[in-house]
Amino acid sequence: MRLVAMVVLVAGFLLVWTGWTEHGAVPERACPTVEAPEYSYSFETRWWPPGTRECVVLGPDGEMLAANTYRPWRDYVAVLLLALAVAVLRLRPWRVLASLALAVAAGAVWFGVV
Repeated sequence: MRLVAMVVLVAGFLLVWTGWTEHGAVPERACPTVEAPEYSYSFETRWWPPGTRECVVLGPDGEMLAANTYRPWRDYVAVLLLALAVAVLRLRPWRVLASLALAVAAGAVWFGVV
């Protein structure tokens, strides 16, 4: 199971890093709201931490009106908890309960409950 947990961990981190799990892919959700008649969005990818994206809202004259940086910490924590759930899974009652608790915690972190 530890090999499967490593596969879950590496695959999950790669999915988060490449942006497959990004919740705010739509510019209106990822960028801050601006009360301006004409504006444009500019997205930039940052290398650290992996998967970080910065959104800059520009006015008609090129002036920066607002900026927002998206860091996928919550997604990375959810992947880590899910990999731990797979790592502790065995066919013993306490191990199954621990694995289930970690999987529920991963879901809670993923969906923003915690």
